[in-house]
Amino acid sequence: RRKNIMSSGGLRISLRGTNGKTVPKLNIRLSRDRKRGGLPDNYEETTWEKLKMTIRAVHSGDSVSFSFEDLYKCVENMVDHKFSENLYNRFEEECKIHVERECEKLVEGIDIDDISFLSLVNSIWEDHCQQMILLRSLFLCLDRKYAHVNSLPSLWDMGLNLFREHIILVDVVSKKLLAGLLLIISKDRKNESVDTSLIKNLTQMLASVHLYSEYFEGQFLEETSKFYCMESEQYLRDHTLEEFLNNVDRRLKEEIERATYIDNRSCDRLIATVEDVCLRNKLPNIIEKGFDELIEKDKGNYLSIMYNLYERVDALDLLKEAWQNYIQVKGKELITDENKDKTLIQELLDFKDKTDRILIHSFKDNDVFYMALKNAFIYFMNERLNAPSVLLARYLSSKMITGRERRAINDNEFETILEKVMDIFKCINEKDVFEAFYKKDLAKRLLLNKSASIDAEKLVISKLKTECGSQFTNKLEGMFKDSDISEEIVSNFKDSVSNPTSIDLKVQVLTAAYWPPFATLNVNIPDEISSVLTLFSDFYYTQYNGRKLRWIHALGQCLLKANFPKGKRELQASFFQSMVLLLFNETDRLSYENLSSGTGLDDLELKKVIKSLALGRVRLITKEPKSRSIEHDDEFIFRKNFTTRKMRLKINQIQQMETQDENTRTQDAIFKHRQYQVDAAIVRIMKTRNHLQHNLLVSELYRQLRFKFRPIDIKRRIERLIEQGYMERSPEERNSYNYLA
Repeated sequence: RRKNIMSSGGLRISLRGTNGKTVPKLNIRLSRDRKRGGLPDNYEETTWEKLKMTIRAVHSGDSVSFSFEDLYKCVENMVDHKFSENLYNRFEEECKIHVERECEKLVEGIDIDDISFLSLVNSIWEDHCQQMILLRSLFLCLDRKYAHVNSLPSLWDMGLNLFREHIILVDVVSKKLLAGLLLIISKDRKNESVDTSLIKNLTQMLASVHLYSEYFEGQFLEETSKFYCMESEQYLRDHTLEEFLNNVDRRLKEEIERATYIDNRSCDRLIATVEDVCLRNKLPNIIEKGFDELIEKDKGNYLSIMYNLYERVDALDLLKEAWQNYIQVKGKELITDENKDKTLIQELLDFKDKTDRILIHSFKDNDVFYMALKNAFIYFMNERLNAPSVLLARYLSSKMITGRERRAINDNEFETILEKVMDIFKCINEKDVFEAFYKKDLAKRLLLNKSASIDAEKLVISKLKTECGSQFTNKLEGMFKDSDISEEIVSNFKDSVSNPTSIDLKVQVLTAAYWPPFATLNVNIPDEISSVLTLFSDFYYTQYNGRKLRWIHALGQCLLKANFPKGKRELQASFFQSMVLLLFNETDRLSYENLSSGTGLDDLELKKVIKSLALGRVRLITKEPKSRSIEHDDEFIFRKNFTTRKMRLKINQIQQMETQDENTRTQDAIFKHRQYQVDAAIVRIMKTRNHLQHNLLVSELYRQLRFKFRPIDIKRRIERLIEQGYMERSPEERNSYNYLA
């Protein structure tokens, strides 16, 4: 068994026998060779001379006289026999001498141009790296067994430190190098031809010797800021917004690419610098420069660039505000210009198409920008009392009525138009105004059989029902229901008549609650027609006890058979036109007074009828004297010799624009439906406040109610509520009100 081991000058081993008895000690003494494993006394010096010659040959680019294996073995022996420290120091000194010699070359060439100087530095750096790679391979054993173990810089790091201290940090070299780098980058930005690999190599050199951030990056970013500050201000001042946006977009892409051959660590800071100088500091100025003009000219590609740039710097809120403001201002200009009423809705639809196109293709269909678009339309569509709702109803009606001037549209085209109209309709607060005027036009189309398509009519009602609910379309649906029931009633009437008359009667029985109010005129109905109407009335009362019929002759239509020299013709005319024509069965010449007494029409209606017959496209009568106006002393002659190739003629009526009185009546009817909402809002406000001045009450009503109203209407409702005991005028202030519990 081994007892102990001694190694200082000899080895002593104590042994114990298997039987437990101690045996005599055995002392073995090893002799020490003072020549380090048998190496010659001058081995270190001779080997170093050999290695030094190799180092200098590598530095000078000469051929090495010894084999790689022999040199590697020499280094390994030096390390194994404890010559590592001296070898490491001597290696460092040799490299230092070489680096200082290289620095002298740079100092001597300090007066050459900057680009040539950079090329010289790059050449020296590349040679230094190649030399250190080769020398590190030869001295790998020293690197691993000595430098690494003793926490000293590796031979590669030693070479980098020497290059940094004795070349780059030399004052004249560092200044020339920095100036040259900034110059070549500036030339690159000015699109001059430069060697980008030279920039990449030198910036990587600075990063390798740990001087990139400290020595170069700060100056580089400062020069970048100065360059783009001057350029962006000049572009914003002297160029169009389109050119400015193109330039900023191009410059950002260039700098991203430039960062790949400068140093990727600078990419974020470099791009942030360009963004700050070209965008963040100029955001309001860019919008003022011509954002509205880009939208006006529908330049979607530039708006897309602008959106992307503002998105980069988290400034979309600013762009969104400008977008919403433009739509509000432009839309308000359209809405408030009464001279454009004839084309207003089409212009609004075109404007909506353009803004939708910009939203989708330029603003990436951003939800925030969509809400800004929607809110802007809601704002300006309600800036004008009633007019947008009225015009929208008439526009939609114009697409659904038959007529010579109307261009036929297919189902797909109509659905597209309807979708656009509904987008505008959703922005209107005064939907009840739209409903009132649309219902009036729909009634005329149904009663005069001028609807282009019943399916299209029902599609519109379906869309309105989806948007506003069934209560909104209840009356409109009732009108179609009446039309269907009327056909059944007329069919039953004809079946019930035992002796058919010569007149084929078609009646539309309307429920008063569904249809708009129509004026009732007392006229002299021809006997042949009056008898048929009486017959139908008697039949209806027997079928529907308790109901009352009121005939609306102004909406009646007649198909007359007339005898002319070239044969019989059919005349499609209004009921009033037919009354006038039937008077000429007795005589060919009648005075104005004869026509007036024979028909019972008032002057306004009679003159309209006479103009349509004497001055219209189909002139069945002539007037004396000839003129464009109808006077009480005029006389009218039936044209017996009237000729035409057509078998059926349609006599157009003289269309008159809706009078101001009719508009006022319609508005009053609309407010009558609204008065309950107004009353409830007034009571709710007064109950909350108890005491309130008149102006404050009106302001609060404007805020709570979604529709606009006339001040006179509010005054009437307040007076009505005072009469009903909900509120009273304040005894102290006549312009204030008190709530009565």
